[in-house]
Amino acid sequence: MSTAGGAVRVCTYIRCATDEPHPHSIDAQAATIRAFIATRQGWHLIEPLDDTATVGTTQTDSAPAIANAPA
Repeated sequence: MSTAGGAVRVCTYIRCATDEPHPHSIDAQAATIRAFIATRQGWHLIEPLDDTATVGTTQTDSAPAIANAPA
């Protein structure tokens, strides 16, 4: 998240484990995050990132989107 001229530029990251139930799917998380951002004055989603992974994995090999996210 960064600010430019009073606006807040937001980059989101969503990770969904492939062996978890669907209520926390990438689509469900993205919808929740977009709805939250919409309630914030001046916030603009610039880059949504997402990965699927296996539960308990923390290495960046299993999360390429976050490993390659813009600084």
